[in-house]
Amino acid sequence: MYSNKNKKSNYKERGFTLIEVLIALAIFSIGILGVGSMQLKSTTGNTSARIRTEASIWAQDRVETLMLLDYTDVELNTGAHLPVTEGGYTVAWTVWDNAGGAITETVTPFLIGITPATNTKIIEVTVTGRGNRSSTVVFALTQNV
Repeated sequence: MYSNKNKKSNYKERGFTLIEVLIALAIFSIGILGVGSMQLKSTTGNTSARIRTEASIWAQDRVETLMLLDYTDVELNTGAHLPVTEGGYTVAWTVWDNAGGAITETVTPFLIGITPATNTKIIEVTVTGRGNRSSTVVFALTQNV
């Protein structure tokens, strides 16, 4: 026969109680929710970075295209130029030269009040993409005389 001492020993070794399992599951669930939230934020951040990178690439592409043009090309005439849609992004540019006087309107605030030097054009290229996020590049182009 079994003694009381043996019965207590067997009772203690039967395993986890339901409450212990529920507490462990609750702690595990909280941890998984934290990891899921972190994954979601990471994905959102990566998408945002990709969109900004693509916009910068399109801006750089337009800058290189404009820099290859002759100084007197129609695409480099003073004023705002009609936007072009490339790869789902809208690319617009504005050109200023010294004949127009000081710059009064621009996307880039630090240009306001600047008058381009003789034989120099200031070009502002703005790319607008998904979610109306934009990237702006400003450069100066001089005429070889």
